[in-house]
Amino acid sequence: MPSGLEHDSRDDATLYQLFVGFLMREYAAGRRVVLVVDEAQNLSEAMLEQLRVLSNVNAGQHVLLQTFMVGQPELVDTLRLPQLRQFAQRINVDYHLRPLNLEDSIAYVRHRLAVAGGNAELFSVGAIALVHEASAGVPRLLNQLCDTALVYGFADQQPEIDAGLVHQVIAERTAGGVFPARGPGVSLPAIATSA
Repeated sequence: MPSGLEHDSRDDATLYQLFVGFLMREYAAGRRVVLVVDEAQNLSEAMLEQLRVLSNVNAGQHVLLQTFMVGQPELVDTLRLPQLRQFAQRINVDYHLRPLNLEDSIAYVRHRLAVAGGNAELFSVGAIALVHEASAGVPRLLNQLCDTALVYGFADQQPEIDAGLVHQVIAERTAGGVFPARGPGVSLPAIATSA
């Protein structure tokens, strides 16, 4: 619940009315209310139905609550269930973030380093290419491998993260079988370790 709304020991109907009142007040004040649901693939059908009910709250032609759901591909499978058809029909825009290509992976890693205040060139192109291959261009996995490589590089006091260091990171992350690497995790000995 938004801050300032008393919600302890209230039943669902009362909570709904409180929230609708909040939406109306915000609309009257000229403000938009946005609800961001992260990891939405974990929502139950009942929770998605509650979101659908909230999406019906409007003032004339104006929708009072904008909802953004962010989740893994399983969310699409859930939204395709026949019992969620009414909810799916209310979705105005949907977008699936595809894995990055190599060029975008290089730009992504360099941008993240620059935003963090670091040297954008800290990772060699060869190192990023290995990270890209092992992660299949999935940003979350790119982040994991790069973060681990930064820790290894710091521990070894390396001025640059090169392909050799990344090769070591990928080998160790995939050894337990949990990290979903492709490429280097499948054929590590065949990968050159030059920067």
